[in-house]
Amino acid sequence: MKQTYFTLGQASIETGKSKPTISRDIKKGKLSAEKLTNGSYKIQAIELFRVYDKKESETVLKSNNVTNDNPYETSNEIEMLRQELNFKKQTISSLEKQLEKTENSCDNWRNQAERISLLLTDQTEQSPKILSWFDKLTGRA
Repeated sequence: MKQTYFTLGQASIETGKSKPTISRDIKKGKLSAEKLTNGSYKIQAIELFRVYDKKESETVLKSNNVTNDNPYETSNEIEMLRQELNFKKQTISSLEKQLEKTENSCDNWRNQAERISLLLTDQTEQSPKILSWFDKLTGRA
């Protein structure tokens, strides 16, 4: 990952996906990309690797070619990895919040079901008390 942005062709090489597949996913909204005035796309690396896995053989080749001769390339790669890590942390945090809301919602439904169940239970034990009160009121008792 030597650059922050990829063209459609570069994205295809990095992921092993065809250009039409990537283009289709951009049009569907599955992958975000900036359309340039010349009609080409500019795809952020973090966005590309959010949707697609990096091609394995490319990863091995690139890691073997990285040297300390060009610290700029290494610092770019580190920055991109930091961005990717932050994105994944935000995604995890968001999913944890959604799970917590879902669990709270389930608890609320469960409590409501218990209350309704109590309301719907057999009340026959109270019937004799009501009848005896009614009988006293009407003078039958």
